[in-house]
Amino acid sequence: IARGSDLAALRRATAARARAALDRLARAEYPDAWQRFAPQELASSLAVTIPRGSIEVFPALERNGDLLQVGLHWTRAEADRRMRQGAVDLARRMLERQARDLGKRIAENAPLLLAASPYLRGEALIDTLLHLTYRRACFGDAPPPRTRGAFEQALERARESLFDTLSSVCTQASAWFTEARAVRRLLDDARAKAMPQLAADSHVHLRKILDARALVSMPLEQLSQMPRYLRAEERRWQRLLARGSEAPAIARELLAWSARCESLEQQVHAELRWLPQLEDLFWWIEEYRVSLYAQELKTLRPVSAARLQERAAAIEAWLRR
Repeated sequence: IARGSDLAALRRATAARARAALDRLARAEYPDAWQRFAPQELASSLAVTIPRGSIEVFPALERNGDLLQVGLHWTRAEADRRMRQGAVDLARRMLERQARDLGKRIAENAPLLLAASPYLRGEALIDTLLHLTYRRACFGDAPPPRTRGAFEQALERARESLFDTLSSVCTQASAWFTEARAVRRLLDDARAKAMPQLAADSHVHLRKILDARALVSMPLEQLSQMPRYLRAEERRWQRLLARGSEAPAIARELLAWSARCESLEQQVHAELRWLPQLEDLFWWIEEYRVSLYAQELKTLRPVSAARLQERAAAIEAWLRR
């Protein structure tokens, strides 16, 4: 298949072929698209026979274009991540009438649409809020059921609470976008024009944490921390405008951590893989920002440059495996 003395380079070079082989196996084992929870149970793992033995792979329901199909993944963590999103997509299809009514309710919420518009517009906003609503109402932060009976029971329990859950999700989202607007107002201050690089960093930061993909993959507990991250950015600029500057070392350090996180993500994605440690590092960098800009808001756990280094080193060790 490939030759070389650099194992990481070989993994990157063969990643697409390995992924394609796994997809072919998935279609052979699970050929049908799902409109409902199809089998009595979706196995949590599958032993695959190969010429020199066997390997264990992990099934997950996931979106494939317009279809919902079972895919296979190299680790349980990767499968669990895809299953969390695929289960919500299936719940929305099985409760489609409610999804349409909920979508209309979001579309009629003009203040929310306006507040969200710098980051999420139209269908992107509706899709994100519907996803969060169904996930919270049907599954919470628990793993989605892998049996038909338990899955249908989860949907039945959620059916009556969907509209109340949407109201709660919209209130929560409105708070995020209100906090983000407060930061943007500070960035529009004439004094901020003298710090264009710092202002640009803040705009990028807001877009990252309010990105649709970040929001739908985030644990519900993490979502509850979003106002604190945004308030920390607001405190940063309140102090910046009052003082007229920021210690250059702080900005350099945070830019370096963001760049390192992005680099690690690119290297993992080059192998067509995903690691939970990547998201963990991203959100711990957010906690580090809080510790630097707004200590009075406190962090979830003790955080420091040394602790970030440990997390980054663990990902680098995986890349060198």
